[in-house]
Amino acid sequence: MKAQTKDNTRKSSLKSNFQPYPKYKDSKNRWLGKIPIHWDTIKLKFCSKINPPKSELGDLDPETKVTFIPMEKISTSGGLNREETKKIEDVYDGYTNFQENDILIAKITPCFENGKGGLANNLKNGLGFGSTEFLVVRPTQVLDNRFFFYLTKTSFFRKIGEGEMKGAAGQKRVPNNFFRNFPQILPPKEEQKIIVNFLDRETSKIDRLIEKQEKLIDLLEEKRTALISKTITHGVSQDTEMEDSGIEWLMKKPKNWDVLKLKHCCEINPNKSEITAALLDKKATFLPMEHIGFGEILDSSETGIVGELKDGFTYFREGDVLVAKITPCFENGKGALAKDLTNRIGFGTTELHVLRPNEKTSNKFLLYLTNSGFFRKVGERMMHGSAGQKRVPSKFIKNFPVFLPPLDKQEQIVKYLEDKLSNIDRVVQKNLESIKQLKEYRTALISAAVTGKIDVRGEV
Repeated sequence: MKAQTKDNTRKSSLKSNFQPYPKYKDSKNRWLGKIPIHWDTIKLKFCSKINPPKSELGDLDPETKVTFIPMEKISTSGGLNREETKKIEDVYDGYTNFQENDILIAKITPCFENGKGGLANNLKNGLGFGSTEFLVVRPTQVLDNRFFFYLTKTSFFRKIGEGEMKGAAGQKRVPNNFFRNFPQILPPKEEQKIIVNFLDRETSKIDRLIEKQEKLIDLLEEKRTALISKTITHGVSQDTEMEDSGIEWLMKKPKNWDVLKLKHCCEINPNKSEITAALLDKKATFLPMEHIGFGEILDSSETGIVGELKDGFTYFREGDVLVAKITPCFENGKGALAKDLTNRIGFGTTELHVLRPNEKTSNKFLLYLTNSGFFRKVGERMMHGSAGQKRVPSKFIKNFPVFLPPLDKQEQIVKYLEDKLSNIDRVVQKNLESIKQLKEYRTALISAAVTGKIDVRGEV
C-alpha cells in the first residue's frame, strides 16, 4: 500500500505540472491503456532490426579497433563507459556486435529489471562489441532511436519484459520474441523528437541532483572505510602500544595481537559434503549477487530446494561471512554476514568466497576485516582473468595476513565500529532515500512523456 501511495503521489505531481493531450483512444494494450488519438502502436520488429547480423559489418581489417563494453560498463541510467577498445579480430567471435546509434538492452536478470541499457554512440570507428547478454535494437526511419531508448527506461517496458522471462533462478532472460512483438508506441516522428528534447533537458536536471547526492555518499563511504581499516589494525584505544608486524605494507601492529594467515582464522569455502541426505528436500535461502549489499544481505526472501541448488551454486550456512570475488563487486566491497537463513542454510552466486570463522575469530570482526580498504586494495592487485571477468583467487584469501586480537578485544572493536558507523550509515541512508525518490520521479516523468500521459509539446 505504501508503494502504491508513493506511485500515486508521483503521478499527481506530474499531472499538476503538465497537461494531458486533448483526446485519447484505446491502445488495445492492457499495460498501455489509452494513448493520444493521433499516435499509433506497432510491433517493434516492424520498425527496427533486432540483433543485426555480423554480416552487415562487411569486410573489415582484423586490426580495426572497436569499442568494447562488458556488462559492468553500462549503467541503469543509460551511461556507457567507452574507454576500452579491442581489435575486431579479438572480439568478432563470442561477443555481441552493434553500431553507432544502436540501442543496447541487458536481457538477463537482474540487469533487465534494473534498467541496464544505453544508446551506443561515440564508438571507436562507429563499431562496438560487448556482452552476449545484450540485445541490440536498430530503429528504422519511422522510429527515433532516442525515443525508443527512453521507452526502454519505462516501468511499462520493464514490467512486461519481466513477466516474459524464462530460465532458472539467477539466470532468467527476456526472450527475443518479447522484443520482436513488443507494442512500440509511435507518435509522429517530429513529435518523438520534441518529447526526446524535453526529456533530455528535464532528466539532465534530475541527474545533476543525483550526482551531488552520490558524491556526498562517496565521501561518507571513504570515511567509513578509513575508520574500519584503522580500527581493525590498531584497535580502539589511542594509546595502544605498537610493535613491528613483520609485514612491510601493514607496518606496525598492536602488541600481543597475533599475525596469522586468514586460513588459520577461518575455513575457506567449506565443503558441500557436510550437507546430509536429510537436508536435500528442505528449503534454503538463495542469494543472487543483487541480493547482497555492502556489509549486509539486502533480501533473503528468495528460497529454493537444497537438492536442486546443491550442485550449481555456492554453499554457506548461518554465521558465515560472504565475500564477492568478481570485479567490480570485490573492489566495491560487496559482502555480508549470512544470517536469518531459511533452515540456517544458504546457496548463492558462484561469484562468492565463503569464510567460516573458527573459535578464535568473531564473524563480525571477520566481516569488518573483509570490508577494510587494505583488504580490498591488496585483493585487487591479486586478481586474475580477462577484462570484466577478473576474480580474487582463493589463494589470496587463504594467505592474507591478519592482525588477530584476543576474542574479547575483537568484540570490543566490533561494538566500537557499530556505534561509530551508525551515524555515518544514517546519513548515507538518508541520501540514498533522496536518490531513490529522484530516480522514481525520473522514471515516472519518462513513462508519462513517452506513453502520452502528459503533453510536452509546449514545454520545449
